[in-house]
Amino acid sequence: MKLFDRLDAIPALSSEEAQILESVQSLARDRIAANAEHYVRSAEFPWGNIRAINSLGFNAIFVPEAYGGAGLSYAAYLACVREISKACASTGIIWATNFHATKPLIDFGTEEQKRRLLPGVAEGALTALAITEPDAGSDATHMTTRFTPAGDTVVVSGTKTFITNGDVADLILVFGK
Repeated sequence: MKLFDRLDAIPALSSEEAQILESVQSLARDRIAANAEHYVRSAEFPWGNIRAINSLGFNAIFVPEAYGGAGLSYAAYLACVREISKACASTGIIWATNFHATKPLIDFGTEEQKRRLLPGVAEGALTALAITEPDAGSDATHMTTRFTPAGDTVVVSGTKTFITNGDVADLILVFGK
């Protein structure tokens, strides 16, 4: 099997995940792809595509059930993001960023943070990942953003750039030291 054949192979999905993938494929084909050229030419944020994704509850795919999500597998998420990206690359990266900014919260957040923030993501909130810095790129070992405790608050000092979804996000995960 050639490398690209392996990359294109869809991993085994449960019957529920296969049904969801079929729904995503239909949405991507019928609505997202139909709008893609407009969003590319106009440089508008693809709100119509995002609303279509949210209307079917697809943000819930990667949020655990305990917090209002579907808790499906990473393989199901990858298959879905691939279909969305084939229809409209911009919409695909926006939706993928939701996962990448949410996953650290799922894996490392406190129980209080998860209860407070994840249900909103499952319902369609947009998230952003603020990691890239002007002098460090996305190399986390060389970032200079600092978090300094100050009583009941934390002072954040530093500069971020190229924050996908940053100007429209409901939640932003900021990386620093």
